[in-house]
Amino acid sequence: MPKHYKVNACLTLVLAVVFYLFWQVCKQQPALAQVATFTEDPYDAVGSFATQFALFTALLTMIRAFRPYQSVEVGVGQQVLFTRGAYFTCLAVAVTLGADVVAMLRYPSVWIGSTAGYALAA
Repeated sequence: MPKHYKVNACLTLVLAVVFYLFWQVCKQQPALAQVATFTEDPYDAVGSFATQFALFTALLTMIRAFRPYQSVEVGVGQQVLFTRGAYFTCLAVAVTLGADVVAMLRYPSVWIGSTAGYALAA
């Protein structure tokens, strides 16, 4: 696979790991857990499934990028599969962040006026 595919696979995996860590910190740190309105259902379900899905598709993209191929040139089908994996990783993150924004806009009284709430919004 060409070098730019490998770089993109690494960046996709970093995005998925940072997204997973953000999600876990928001749920586990007491100050953030009190103001994170998206850690309650139905927003929590979106985030929980999306973190798993993003990690799965990012790892699958890494395998496809670094897997040795029989021929020197990679076929169009392999490139399409790689691109789909990276796309779905980014889509899972974007959908979850959209749901998080909706939750924060729906319940502004929970996080506005709190230092942890402003840090979470940033």
